[in-house]
Amino acid sequence: VYNMAGGLHSASAYTAFENEALGGNAVASYDALRVSTTGGMKVTVAKGNALIRVDSELSRRVALTSPVDITITTADTTLPRKDLIVVYIDTAVAPTTDNQDNVNNILKLVAVKGIPSVSPQAPDDNAVLQAIGAGNPFIKLAQVIVPSGATNLSDDLILDVRPHKSELYPASPFIAIKPSQPWDIVYLTTKSIRSTGYNVYGSTVPIAITAPGQEV
Repeated sequence: VYNMAGGLHSASAYTAFENEALGGNAVASYDALRVSTTGGMKVTVAKGNALIRVDSELSRRVALTSPVDITITTADTTLPRKDLIVVYIDTAVAPTTDNQDNVNNILKLVAVKGIPSVSPQAPDDNAVLQAIGAGNPFIKLAQVIVPSGATNLSDDLILDVRPHKSELYPASPFIAIKPSQPWDIVYLTTKSIRSTGYNVYGSTVPIAITAPGQEV
């Protein structure tokens, strides 16, 4: 029995419930650690709570207590690229009881730079680990499309890839996420528009938009 006076708990026991229920990696809400643009070549990661998996038995509770700005590297002059916003636990920093909740820069954020290409791809896990250090647990927050020659980024260039457990969250806020590209319309009548779906937190969700007062 946990959270009773006098008990001692292992690190894995402390997050065992969340690890099993959420699959080890998850953000706590729609707004938690959400990435948005703030003008120029900067993006902001919102404050919030998350869970980062270390291994099959252990996850860590983490939190940003205030928004954090990240500067995106200068755009390539001729080709676009995709960068990846990542939050990770720097295991090289020793935890300490001198700082309540380990507010000694153990949790870090980084924009992992992608490779400019005609058809750019976001950095894979190996590229992330090369950037943050092998063995450091992480979760991906967003892909940022950096057009060639860009000097200013907008929210439509951000693809939200935060991990979540969809059945634990209300459906409506997630459906409201702006798609990263136009819907692939496959069926159209005067009553409704059907789509093959779009990306919501890394999952393709089928949708049907119906005109007010009409039925599909």
